[in-house]
Amino acid sequence: MGATVSAHRGAAKFFFRRSREIAPDPQPPDGGFAETRDSFPGVGAIDAHCSRWHPRGMNILAPFLSLALVLASASAEDDGKLTIPIPSSVQATIAREKGDAGTVRDFRRVNEADGTTYIIGIVVGNKSWELSLDASGRVMRKRLDAGDSGPRMVRIEALPAAVRDTMQREAGAGVLTEIEHIERKTHYVGEAKLGKRKYRIEVDADGVLLNKEFIGEED
Repeated sequence: MGATVSAHRGAAKFFFRRSREIAPDPQPPDGGFAETRDSFPGVGAIDAHCSRWHPRGMNILAPFLSLALVLASASAEDDGKLTIPIPSSVQATIAREKGDAGTVRDFRRVNEADGTTYIIGIVVGNKSWELSLDASGRVMRKRLDAGDSGPRMVRIEALPAAVRDTMQREAGAGVLTEIEHIERKTHYVGEAKLGKRKYRIEVDADGVLLNKEFIGEED
């Protein structure tokens, strides 16, 4: 009886080994891909059966997929324009200079050795201006394109009323120290002092401001 059981067991082991040797490679369901040691001699078996690697792979990739979706969403919401932070003092000066009717044409920030300068192009009516502001919102320059010609010095009392009003408005609490009259182009250039700060102001014959520029401080 013991010999018979041993014989059956031996036959079963032989049949099981033989079945494994001749059995075809199992085909994964749903078109999965499986490679065995026989496909790549000398290389360890690669089992790409989806039931073995898919859940684990998804767990590893999940954070990256989530990040990709967030970035894609952000790109969809962004219109492709780059933005830079603008100090509130600079925003206030821009709003004051352009008024309700003006529009901002362009804006850029320039980092210089002595600080940051904001250069803004604005359009008011049919005229275009270029503003240069420091980081605190102070006007360093306000320019309307105009050429130069030979100047002559004039007194403020000799200015046309519109020119004098614009000069005094732009000088504010400062004192106009000198004014030049450019004959061929007919515009006036004044220098104003506000405390220790000095400004150059240019106005045409109709009282239109052409340029206002910070030119330095007194020692």
